[in-house]
Amino acid sequence: MVVLKLLLRPDHDMKKLLIKISIFTILYLFLATPTQAACNFHSNMTSTIKDISSWTTTCTIATDTIEGIDEGTSANTASLTIGSGGAITINANAQLIAGSLSINGGTIAIQDTGTIKIGDPIYVTDSDSDGWAANFTLYNTAATGRRRLALMNDYTTTDCNDSDNTSTAGSIMYADNDGDGYGAGAASYQCANTAGYVSNNSDCYDNNANAKPGSTTCSTTHRGDGSYDYDCSSEQTACGTGYYYPEWYPQICSWSSYLGRCNCSSAIRYVSPTSPTVACGTTGYSRGTYYAYDSNCNNNNLARYRASTLGTQSCQ
Repeated sequence: MVVLKLLLRPDHDMKKLLIKISIFTILYLFLATPTQAACNFHSNMTSTIKDISSWTTTCTIATDTIEGIDEGTSANTASLTIGSGGAITINANAQLIAGSLSINGGTIAIQDTGTIKIGDPIYVTDSDSDGWAANFTLYNTAATGRRRLALMNDYTTTDCNDSDNTSTAGSIMYADNDGDGYGAGAASYQCANTAGYVSNNSDCYDNNANAKPGSTTCSTTHRGDGSYDYDCSSEQTACGTGYYYPEWYPQICSWSSYLGRCNCSSAIRYVSPTSPTVACGTTGYSRGTYYAYDSNCNNNNLARYRASTLGTQSCQ
């Protein structure tokens, strides 16, 4: 038989116990129940309000964990009421702790070895005793580095440095691996002065300090991942000298006023004004001066740009 354990402090008179439990609202579970979200009752606490007057959410206290609410400096006096629609599952070896517990239309399902403790204090890790918890893993016993949950300044924000009481609640920060002032990746709570972290996640490539929003870098080499998007515009735009794909003319003849005749040369590279630029990091031809030529020496001059130099296309 599964036994519901209500572990009461010796100084609690049964007449003062506010647990109102009927045989219809307690479900004894022999088998594991489907996993639900963690209850995280403590996140509903504030610096002034510790009680939960109507819990209407379905949740599970995971195996071997403690959840609950806490108030006071000695015995726990925080009250928890499970309202209509509220359903709490207490898994094996899990504990629900509160100063008092009332059921008003909700249910509690308790697996074998799951327990409800009434009046016990709850503790969290606060090594520097600054009122900011290192995390919200809850304990039912005092120990070095632990402090009453009820005494915390906040119940959702953790300490950014639990060994320094001058560093309090952290902020959401992002790693800045390349030191360019722009972060990327997953968010984490950090102190504002934590080296290697910034408050934004605007970097498009966090392994090159030249790749960042607003960058004016114009380079012939990619930033490190094959992309030339240095300014984080999500585009790769040609910059600096434009280099183009050439058009070829095998024989070019032009009139030479100096020679007074039509002068033909061997193959010369030309670039059409409409030819596209070469890809970023690719060698192409620059557009030089106009070169007028007359292919059959009939004074029918056709203007073209001459490819005067070779170069690699820069981009940003």
